[in-house]
Amino acid sequence: MDSPTQPREVQATKTSFRLIEAIQESGGAGVSELASRLDLAKSTVVYHLTTLERQEYLVQEGSEYHLGLRFFKLGQDAMGRRLPDAARKKVKDLAAKTDAEADYSVEEYGYIVLLYDQADSSAEPGFKTGSHHRMHNNAAGKAILATWDDSRVDEYVTQVGLPTRTEHTIGSRAELLEELAQVREQGYALNDEEYMRGYRSVSMVVDDADGGVYGALTVGGPSYRVSRETLQTEFRVPLAQAVDELRTELESSYPR
Repeated sequence: MDSPTQPREVQATKTSFRLIEAIQESGGAGVSELASRLDLAKSTVVYHLTTLERQEYLVQEGSEYHLGLRFFKLGQDAMGRRLPDAARKKVKDLAAKTDAEADYSVEEYGYIVLLYDQADSSAEPGFKTGSHHRMHNNAAGKAILATWDDSRVDEYVTQVGLPTRTEHTIGSRAELLEELAQVREQGYALNDEEYMRGYRSVSMVVDDADGGVYGALTVGGPSYRVSRETLQTEFRVPLAQAVDELRTELESSYPR
């Protein structure tokens, strides 16, 4: 039952978004596939798909529906709100200085969202621009989690359950809290093949004087050329410099 202090959710709207997400995950899908996958009546699926197509959010190709380019404009607008030009420039500069992959990410709804990525020609990109990642299995996520108090971290743990991706991924609350305490002490977070095997990175938050967080800058690369020592020595210094410079620019241009 809905709380008297909370507005009710519209189930039809939720169904439309479930269909949109299923189409995105499948790379295109037909009515029967969607009805079976989401346990919906075919007639319900048809009504929603027809409405979304007429609003130009879906396109039909043969028997399959695909996302329309209207989503591209919405995504650009959403990204532009959280990705200042100064962050793009710092990412490019950081990638050039370290000869590695650099990126800028923000947190939203318990996910790390990669907004901008720049890799030197010799680097191997580990993530994709626009991708969403759980926070406990990567450097940017842990850097931002370390700015939260334990009660908020507990809410995150309850929400996601700390699923593991590799044998190095943090899988328990105690381990996560211990890691975050270390991040707070040293001022940076490491990803040592925790999101995927063969990739390491180091990240720092870009915060303001009041403790608010704009996002996180990260630099990393394939483990065959980036060791933990490389992260903590060669990469950490230019990363810290880039964070300080970006913080100054954002505080003057985007006061919180």
